[in-house]
Amino acid sequence: MVQLIINGGPTFQVNWTSGMTGRTLLETAFNSGSNAGDFTYSIQYYGAPYGYLVDMINETYDTFISKYEPYFFWEIFLNGAPAQTGIDGLILNDGDE
Repeated sequence: MVQLIINGGPTFQVNWTSGMTGRTLLETAFNSGSNAGDFTYSIQYYGAPYGYLVDMINETYDTFISKYEPYFFWEIFLNGAPAQTGIDGLILNDGDE
């Protein structure tokens, strides 16, 4: 089991599968239907070396590339520490949060 915790949003328990990435976790949580309407997200592909980046979760949009303050961006934490890679390169293990 892997847990997806959205600060200020819902928490999901998702069955872990071998090779599961952060992106797979987001997709599986969204498709679970358990919190339909409580969880929306948007990702965009930025090419190598960045891969997919999270642009929006629950109507809070990334504004880090904007020229206007305040700047917002989504940061991924894996087991309480900042992730060292993006969502499609983040390989999850059973029991991760």
